[in-house]
Amino acid sequence: MPRVHGRRKKTRTHRDEDAEEELKSIPKCFVLRRGKVMQSVKQLIIDLRYLMSPWSSLRLKEQRANKLKDFISIAGPLGISHMLILSQTNSSLYLRLVVLPAGPTLTFCIENFCLMHDVRSSQKRPRSCKTDYLVSPLLVMNGLKNMDIKGTSLDLVQATIIGMFPAIDLAKTQIRSCRRVVLIDYDKDMDKFELRHYAIIRYPAGVSRAVKRLLLQTSAFKLQSIGRSADIADYILSNNTGSSFDSEVEDAVEISIPKKETVFVNKEKIGLSEKGGSLTGKVSVSLKELGPRITMKLVKIVDEVCEGAVLYHRFVKKTQQELDELAFKEGGLKKKRRDLREAILRESTEQNTETLYNTSKCTDKDNFEIDSHSLLGMSKEKDDTHNSELGTQNQDLSQIKDKSKHINISKHVEFT
Repeated sequence: MPRVHGRRKKTRTHRDEDAEEELKSIPKCFVLRRGKVMQSVKQLIIDLRYLMSPWSSLRLKEQRANKLKDFISIAGPLGISHMLILSQTNSSLYLRLVVLPAGPTLTFCIENFCLMHDVRSSQKRPRSCKTDYLVSPLLVMNGLKNMDIKGTSLDLVQATIIGMFPAIDLAKTQIRSCRRVVLIDYDKDMDKFELRHYAIIRYPAGVSRAVKRLLLQTSAFKLQSIGRSADIADYILSNNTGSSFDSEVEDAVEISIPKKETVFVNKEKIGLSEKGGSLTGKVSVSLKELGPRITMKLVKIVDEVCEGAVLYHRFVKKTQQELDELAFKEGGLKKKRRDLREAILRESTEQNTETLYNTSKCTDKDNFEIDSHSLLGMSKEKDDTHNSELGTQNQDLSQIKDKSKHINISKHVEFT
């Protein structure tokens, strides 16, 4: 706490209510599994948690005894808005996207996937930066824009996926917050969804490769090759410096930075590795794949949390008459379940009432019997035992008094 003229100066501020409301509006998710899955699927769950970070459950521990309702019950206090549930059968792997607290639930069949480890092992220079996962990724959806999907299952899929990621405010968004991007592409011909995860890499534009390499290099050991040149100009003008990024020339795209961010921008501002430097107002942007890769297809949609009416099914098609019959049967089953719950509740209430009545005090001894195992019953037995003992003692005293009277009378008769 700083001090001014020997007195403590207050630096604490009041709680920012706007920030708290904004934090509550950010979607958060659980990524978990149900049932037995392979080891590769367990690793896929961890990769999906990193993909959804920082608003995901990276350290969530699942136990065999945990039920789905346990996660749903704690989701409300923790502010969880979505759940990603992976389950596996003998033939397929399924991913369920659940919107809490009331649904709907989208079920996808995962045809194939590739883990983060596999993606990095296939790259010459894999990217490993923990700070990339401190900011939510951007979402880019492709293949649904030019289609008339209003009122269809694809419309619900698009709305659900968009709701899983935080909204972007263009007026407040800064370049340094754009560190990752999630691409979801819909193939209309194959009716499949492709998921890809990339890191956004930014570096200065309008400079040579040698200068760019000097700016981005942070290790002194890797800069020892400069000592081989007699002059710094020889190093800058040489063509043997190589490229700092894979497919840098082919994939790099130049973008303009707003003027307020072009004056002495440091590495935290645009994500570069140099300590500082003035820019010309443009940066080159390239993408580096992080993984995982997922290819999946939509199978089923229900209107509640993992249950309820079927809104869409990939393999089963029903007419309106069949849907009405199913709704009628479902209504009858719900009524039977409700009546059964009410009957059980009524029976338990009557039993509790009878127990309370039996353990209460009552003046009419002929109408009820006190349970001997209850506290009141034990106290009554104790009182009855005590009263019987007192009655026996009184009877003995009366007999003794009668005998004494008889003895006194006989003595009186003898002396008289």
